Amino acid sequence: MSNAATIPAEPVNYFEAYPEHLPGVLHFTCPRLHATLTLASCAARHGLAQGDTLGQFSACRNCAIGRVHATGQQATLDRLSKLGNSGPMAKLCVRCGHQRDRRVGPICISCYNRELEAKKGCNAKGKPPVTYAPLRLRRVGLELPNGEIRWVLFEAQTWLEPLLRGLKAYPGAKLYDEQPSNDSPWNEEAQRFEYRDEHDQALAMEIERQDDHQVVRYRPALSGELPAPVVAPVSLFNPGFVTEWLRVSEEGQAIGKEWRALDYGCGACRQGVMQARRRAGQLEVRCTGCGMANTD
Repeated sequence: MSNAATIPAEPVNYFEAYPEHLPGVLHFTCPRLHATLTLASCAARHGLAQGDTLGQFSACRNCAIGRVHATGQQATLDRLSKLGNSGPMAKLCVRCGHQRDRRVGPICISCYNRELEAKKGCNAKGKPPVTYAPLRLRRVGLELPNGEIRWVLFEAQTWLEPLLRGLKAYPGAKLYDEQPSNDSPWNEEAQRFEYRDEHDQALAMEIERQDDHQVVRYRPALSGELPAPVVAPVSLFNPGFVTEWLRVSEEGQAIGKEWRALDYGCGACRQGVMQARRRAGQLEVRCTGCGMANTD
């Protein structure tokens, strides 16, 4: 389920805080510092953070909003989203969600070694791996820059993996949180949910292999053809919602000091996923695409 309707069109709201004394000078409310800043003061803090060795400006070091302000521009969704491949997304392991310098393709060394052990049937101690979750096909919906809705399958271990790999495979695409049809009723006779079109006809799927993934196309099922399985759509949320969820759920107990990507897309830009960490005992959540952030 998406709560995108509650998210503003732009992640940063600019306003004249002091029109009488500073006419025309735009300010914004920084979600990390909980302070009202000008674009110039934000840009200055971002610059200072790059050479900060004492941690005085650590909150500003990897801030995407600060990176855009440092160029003298407003932090729009379009500008923020373009930072994805050079910001937090650049070093993300698509499988475990951690930021790692050493990777084999899109996954970190650790995840790569675990996959090799599973394929060989034994780990470094010669014992069969018992905690490894096998890869299986997982679907992600994408809205391409030309408006086309594309359904893509990746062999993945987690639900995070198809989100990140889909965004990488289709530059400029946005995560899509709807289903292939407006209706997916329960078929009592067949004991399954089915996608159905406007004529109440079940939908089947055709699969086409492309590079490291498969493209799915849905069409009316032929007589005797097995309907396409119904799967969960992409989940799009904002950082505030995810922060609240992590605060009350078991999932939040596993969040440590390092940033870790979660399998929730950003409802604002739809070109990033949520990352979370605990810093000074507080939960911090941000989007890897646009930088929208929230603290507990």
